[in-house]
Amino acid sequence: MEELAENTNITIEQQKELFVATIVHDLKNPLNSQIIALEQLYKEKFGKITPLQKDILNSIISSSKFMREMLSSLLGIYKFENGAVKLNKKFVKIDNLIKTCVKDVMPLAEEYNILIEFLNNANENILYCDENYIRRVISNMLNNVVIYSYKNTKSFVFLKEDDLYLIISFRSTGFPISENLKPHIFDKYASGCNKKSGTGLGLYFCKKVIEAHGGLINLTSEKSDIEFSIKLPKKDFSDNVIKFK
Repeated sequence: MEELAENTNITIEQQKELFVATIVHDLKNPLNSQIIALEQLYKEKFGKITPLQKDILNSIISSSKFMREMLSSLLGIYKFENGAVKLNKKFVKIDNLIKTCVKDVMPLAEEYNILIEFLNNANENILYCDENYIRRVISNMLNNVVIYSYKNTKSFVFLKEDDLYLIISFRSTGFPISENLKPHIFDKYASGCNKKSGTGLGLYFCKKVIEAHGGLINLTSEKSDIEFSIKLPKKDFSDNVIKFK
C-alpha cells in the first residue's frame, strides 16, 4: 500500500477513505433491494401474513431503513470531505418536511413505545435549502431521539423562529450525556460509552450539512433532559457550492 501511495501521490489515509466510501456505496444497493422486498411482503403482495409476522416484518423494515440512513450519513461525510458538494436548493415547506420525517420514524418509535409530538410555533414555514440533505439531518436527529430516549416517554419536535433563523428543536428524556462528551458531541467519531452508542458519524454529518447551509447546531442537556437545536437562516447567505477542504 505504501508503494501504491507513493506512485500515485495518494496517501494511505486517502486510500482508506476511498476504500470505505466504495464499500458503503456498494452496500446501499442490496440494502435498498431488501427493503423493497420486505415492504412488498408487508403489504401482502405475495400472499396473506399473520399479525405477528407483520409486526416482525415491520421491525425488520425499520431496522433496515435505519441502517440505510447510517450508510447514507457515512457516504455523505466522505463526499463532503473529498471536494466540493453542490447543494440543490429550492423553496421547501419545512413544516411538511418535518411531518414527513416524523411519520417515517414512527414504526421505530412505536417499537420503543415513544410518542413524538410536533409543535409548529413559527409563522414562517418556507426555507430555501437542499431538501434531501435537510431531510436526512431531521431523520438522523429523530432516530437519535428514539434510540437514546427512555422507553415509555414523550419527545417533542418544535419549529419556531427569531428575526434571522427558523429553529428546529428536538427535546427528549433519555440517557444522560457525559460532561466529557458534550464539548465533542459533533466531532467526527465522537461516541459515548452507552451500549447504544453508534459510530459517532451521524451528528458530525448533521453539523456539516447545517453549516453548509449557513446555519448552527447545538446541544443543551441537563441530566436526562436533552435538547438539540438547529438554526437555519431565513435568508440564504451561503453559496450553492460548499468546499470543505
